[in-house]
Amino acid sequence: MTNLLLRRFRPLVALLVACAVASPQSPADEPSEPSSLATKLTRLRAAKDSQPDANAPARNSTYDRMLKSVGLIEITTDDGVVHGTGWVVDRQQRLMVTNHHVIEGWLDCDVYFPEYDDGKLVTDPDVSLDQSRAHYARVVDSDESVDLALIQFDEELPEGIIALELADSSATPGSRIHSLAGSTVGSQSLWIYSVGHVRQIVDGELANGFETRLLESDMATNQGNSGGPVCNDAGQVVAVVEGHCTDARLVSIYVDLQTLAEYLSDGLRCVNAESYDDLHWAADRHYYEGRSRKALELIAKAVEASEIDHELLTLRGWCWFSLEDNENAEADFKESIRLHSTYGEAHYGLGCIAEEQKDYEKAVSHFTDAIRNEPDVVHYLVDRGSARRKLGQFELAKKDIESALRIDSEDIDATCELVFVESDLENFDRALELLDTVIEDVMDNDEAMFYAGYLMQRHNNFEAAVNYFQRTINLSPEFRWAHYNMGFSLIRLGNSAAAVPYLEVEKERHPDDEDVALELGRALIGSDRVDEGIAEVQRAKDLAPDSEIIGSYYQTIRTKYSDHFESEG
Repeated sequence: MTNLLLRRFRPLVALLVACAVASPQSPADEPSEPSSLATKLTRLRAAKDSQPDANAPARNSTYDRMLKSVGLIEITTDDGVVHGTGWVVDRQQRLMVTNHHVIEGWLDCDVYFPEYDDGKLVTDPDVSLDQSRAHYARVVDSDESVDLALIQFDEELPEGIIALELADSSATPGSRIHSLAGSTVGSQSLWIYSVGHVRQIVDGELANGFETRLLESDMATNQGNSGGPVCNDAGQVVAVVEGHCTDARLVSIYVDLQTLAEYLSDGLRCVNAESYDDLHWAADRHYYEGRSRKALELIAKAVEASEIDHELLTLRGWCWFSLEDNENAEADFKESIRLHSTYGEAHYGLGCIAEEQKDYEKAVSHFTDAIRNEPDVVHYLVDRGSARRKLGQFELAKKDIESALRIDSEDIDATCELVFVESDLENFDRALELLDTVIEDVMDNDEAMFYAGYLMQRHNNFEAAVNYFQRTINLSPEFRWAHYNMGFSLIRLGNSAAAVPYLEVEKERHPDDEDVALELGRALIGSDRVDEGIAEVQRAKDLAPDSEIIGSYYQTIRTKYSDHFESEG
């Protein structure tokens, strides 16, 4: 019986014994190893000191390949240092691709490549961005419409730097992509790596508003990424970083490979240009992007290569004009017309010089010559309309602008000019309706901001008027009558004290203007500077003795402040 029970419960006994053997002992039974944590910490410290290792087999091969090509672009401005990213596209020609907006307005820049110390990548900006490590590069081409640029190094690239290969075709939705930036906002390091996926390839808007072929991604993008390469798993370029959508999460936009290839086909013509056609091409692109002095250098080389023609003469004229050398500009435009009397652009150039010199009748004449030879050029019509408006020929100006809009109904300059003309014709509701269609696109246009303020003022929206007039003054402190209208609107808002400084500026500019004297008088009286205010109103009355408005206000304050008048006898 006993043996039977033992056989029956033997498995249970064995299990209990096994559990007893496997169960952990209490701390009182077996002390822990005091050296285990210290050992782990020692290992971690050693690992920290030995990482990152550029030759470690576990490293990301795409990241390593991009590191051999990417450079941090640095430009020092009056407002500080600006950083962007670029990547080598052609080692033999020492060419790097970046964004137009990274180098916009500049002729050169400094570039820093990754640095290693005993095989370890240096990521400390204070160490790597020493000026002694900078490589000088010149801007050889840029195109705002696709936000791309080419820069070229004066000297051979450092050993180990390679050119990234372009992929054979655009990436596809869902495929993995990689990017590398020199330095980005929010990071305290260098050579910032990101990975993501393609959302879609689309025809859409860049951050600067131009439309082109884009790669849309969920990859993180920040300031500093601009101009960097976007690569597939093989390390081939499929796009160039451009911007991101601030109104959405993880929506980044990059210039697609197809657009990049088209740009490079054009931009490479500007590299080491020698032929007349290529020099003309390069000069035109430099002028268009605001590098007129560089354009003049190329034009001089083109003249050496061949006899100058009317188109190159006109381009040189525009370069001089942009550099405020109207004498040379006028000479080139006239010589162009002598060679080709029906070349509208040269006639237009003479019109722009006349308009800048405020000789609006002569400007109208030259613009008319341009239109006669090339009647469908929108900006010829717009500028003639503008000159006619400044001559007070509002109906003729309106006809010019409406003709321009029939050619291009979406032209912003034409629409703005029509706003101005309708305002001058006192068609305020129509002007305001037109302004609403373009206001977001003209916030940096001083004349547009002034007219926006004027329209708000006419509609008694003085708060909005003040905002627009202040923007006008910020953009152009010398803008005619902006200070007067600013003061006028502030008085109507009950802020006479704030109005005084603006009206004093206008008094200095127009000491004999009765309206300025009247409004300054109002502002001073409203600021409890009654005697000074009365003196200004009296001055306004003396300047315009027949003005009913001034006379009426004078009688009002004479009654209200009779004691001030009596004390003065």
